[in-house]
Amino acid sequence: MILVLMALVLSALSLALVAIGGALVGLPEGAATEEETSLLAFALLAIVWAPIVEETAFRLPLTAFRPRYLMISGAILLGVFGIAFDLVLGDALILGLVESAIGLVLIVLGAASALSPRIRGRASALWRRHFALIAWSSAVFFGLAHLSNFDLPDNGILTVIGAPLLVSSQILGGLVLAFARVWLGLWAAILIHAGFNAVITGLVLVAGLGA
Repeated sequence: MILVLMALVLSALSLALVAIGGALVGLPEGAATEEETSLLAFALLAIVWAPIVEETAFRLPLTAFRPRYLMISGAILLGVFGIAFDLVLGDALILGLVESAIGLVLIVLGAASALSPRIRGRASALWRRHFALIAWSSAVFFGLAHLSNFDLPDNGILTVIGAPLLVSSQILGGLVLAFARVWLGLWAAILIHAGFNAVITGLVLVAGLGA
């Protein structure tokens, strides 16, 4: 019930922020890349693939410090979001470089912690001490990663200000999913993510059939 209320409140807030961000950036019609894919492919991507892969990449490590979780998350960020999507497909070069860099850092930290008890002890202590900041940062980065869904115009400072607002729903949703991951487990976060995407996809399908 708490998660539902949080989702409703944050969704209402995000709608206002997205509207403001879109006005500042001045997005052209048809900017979202999902419009370039078939409805069926979009449905499978949104309801099945995205919840599993994104939750594993962004929220698997949000538990007690486990080096293998860092390496799994880092591998997905590097190989899928960094290299495959952004660098190879050319969705967002700068974003791809950032995702690749974060992925490499997680892989190296996870591997070093697995091999050295001393490094693992220090990393685990820092993880516990700054866990709240890590959880919040994961939600923000999860949202910013969705900027690749938009063809952002070069409007200078307006784009810098408005772009984060465009993905405010993903940032706020990331907070809800982080809460679910910590208190209910990874599969709970995946199912909530899939359920939310299913609602959005249903609306898209209805709109597509009615067009």
